[in-house]
Amino acid sequence: MSLNQKIKSQILNFIKQPIPQDIDIVKKSIPVPFFGNIEKARVATISINPSNKEFEDKNHKTLIKSKKRFSDREILNATDNDVLNDEQRLTVFDSLINYFNQKNNNYYHPYKTWFNWLDRYVGDMFGCSYYDGTMVNLDIYPWATAIKWGNIDPKTKDNILKQYSLLKDILLDKEALFDYVYINGATVKNQIEKYLGVTIPEYSCGQLSIYNYKMPNGIILVGSSCYIQNSHKTSEELKNLHAIIKSSIK
Repeated sequence: MSLNQKIKSQILNFIKQPIPQDIDIVKKSIPVPFFGNIEKARVATISINPSNKEFEDKNHKTLIKSKKRFSDREILNATDNDVLNDEQRLTVFDSLINYFNQKNNNYYHPYKTWFNWLDRYVGDMFGCSYYDGTMVNLDIYPWATAIKWGNIDPKTKDNILKQYSLLKDILLDKEALFDYVYINGATVKNQIEKYLGVTIPEYSCGQLSIYNYKMPNGIILVGSSCYIQNSHKTSEELKNLHAIIKSSIK
């Protein structure tokens, strides 16, 4: 499977937009509809939205050049109100594609304290990795908000998803881009159901729920109510959980 021209054009058109003014977005940032090689990946993980740490330090200052992970608006010499030109949006697209490319000396290393959890357990389950380009991360909402997603009121969240998301175009395209999409936790599952208008079946697994749903285009959504990065589970427990998830796939 590979990224078709229609979806790539939609992504490039999305990337070029200025920072929304009706939401508190991290300054100098760019939208991040995906992290990693979306042109090659066969498995995707899904998150809510990019962390502000992708663009700013602990003092909320824009990352210095040697610490940048993307081509942000500072690198592009663009203001927050600018519509990016063709060259700029292609530069952003390339920096997203190469987010996990360890040989790419133009940018700082990825946010490993977050992504390596998924790479270790989800990657092991499907025999893939962010770092070899066979797994990619998608964001339901591609903009890094200045306040945490959990602190945004539900009505504002709904409006954000209606106006500023690309995930529906990526996942519902009749030409399936991925074999599997992993749902990391109940919050992500609930947002996907609301946004895509689907009901994802749940199966009891002790105190957790297992998810398994085949979409009309053939993509299989799998996962659990366990948010891996904050699960407080041992490595062995996570491995056993993912063995159960894998065995549930028909």
